[in-house]
Amino acid sequence: MGFIRNRIINFRNLYYRLFKCSGIARGVRIYGKYIVIRKGKNLKIGKGSTINNHVIFNANHGKITIGERVRISDGVQIVGEGLDLETKKHLAKDVVIEDDVWLGTGAIILPGVTVGQYSIVGAGAVVTKDAPEAVVVAGVPAKVIKEIS
Repeated sequence: MGFIRNRIINFRNLYYRLFKCSGIARGVRIYGKYIVIRKGKNLKIGKGSTINNHVIFNANHGKITIGERVRISDGVQIVGEGLDLETKKHLAKDVVIEDDVWLGTGAIILPGVTVGQYSIVGAGAVVTKDAPEAVVVAGVPAKVIKEIS
């Protein structure tokens, strides 16, 4: 059974690298189904990262850069564009997820955010501002709740 599962994962990885996004590095493990990638040329994912079910990468206008060994849980949304509530105009800002980050189930990363290396984003968190290196952020909007030593 493990042999078949690995073949399916490798096929998904190849499919996304060839047809959806050339910026997906070798060694990215795509376990999930129903992954949405908008504007794949603006998306880069580093080697050793894992992607689970129902993940949305909205890189339609802003670029999304995912580092190496990043774990993306089910239902995560990473958004590179949005609406500025003050000016009522679209804004497009780059999103950066640095190496060795874990994005919990249902987390939402909004435009212009950088999540620092070794950080953890809690399940259901809405990250509106940069998260520093080696911290746990959680809540709506996300706040630092713990430092990782």
